[in-house]
Amino acid sequence: MSRFTDYQKGLIITTLGVLTIVPDGLILRLIAADSWTVSFWRGLLIGISMTLFLIFYYRGEFFNNFKKMGWLGIIVSILTGASTFLFVFALTQTSVASALFIVSTSPVFSALFAWLFLKEIVPWRTWATVGVVLIGITIIAWGTPSGGNDRIGNLAALAIALILAINFSLIRYFNGADMLPAVAIGGFLSSLIAFPFAESLTLSGQQWGYMLVLGGLILPLAFSLMYIGPRYIPAPEVSLLLLLEAVFSPLLVWLVIGERPVMATLVGGAIIVTALAINSAIPFLNRGDAPPGIEKPSGA
Repeated sequence: MSRFTDYQKGLIITTLGVLTIVPDGLILRLIAADSWTVSFWRGLLIGISMTLFLIFYYRGEFFNNFKKMGWLGIIVSILTGASTFLFVFALTQTSVASALFIVSTSPVFSALFAWLFLKEIVPWRTWATVGVVLIGITIIAWGTPSGGNDRIGNLAALAIALILAINFSLIRYFNGADMLPAVAIGGFLSSLIAFPFAESLTLSGQQWGYMLVLGGLILPLAFSLMYIGPRYIPAPEVSLLLLLEAVFSPLLVWLVIGERPVMATLVGGAIIVTALAINSAIPFLNRGDAPPGIEKPSGA
């Protein structure tokens, strides 16, 4: 099998994973329960469905792959559990657009951590992107209504971006270790954290329908595809594809339930997405930076 075929496979798998997770924010809005209750059931269903998937995916190596994660897997699992809960919390406190635009900055923080702790050389374009992204986040924060919990939600989204960046850096440091089991463990941990604080674990029939579709089908499928696909395509292209969620998820929420972001969120989000897209696309403008088997774009 040629490298180009591997690239195509990775591109298709990753894109499907990102598009699959797009309805996450909308469904959380439709469930309309307190964040602790949603986190409990969402995390539990992710943990159960991911475990079932991994039993099929790993087959006879199921337990061995969990053991192989070691202490790194424990750390990544804890961080994954925290980000799983914080995502629900952020979306109950601020708009879907604000939360996802801020979360999408994780590749920038990942580059900073790689520079600080892994001693990797960070290109000038990434430093420029950091500055522009910080401007975008500031605009979102400045334009957030001061009366409510929106700013708390934005801070939670920023915490998610930092957690994701730490996870990416850890996995990179340990040569791309398979951390797919950490998604299952993180789901269970998120559920465990939320359990003591949930007002009520009771959901209506309609809420159960949304929850089962989200936690039992959409998220496990999306996470699985998004962990497997990037093994075949370069990091900059992964970052570009992940921006699809930041663009399409708020748009879907806007179209279906009319949650229109404030102008500051749209402006700040546009700045963030544009900066990240340019930073990720630049490596492909030169043939020397493109991975083997990938053609240089026509006209570049």
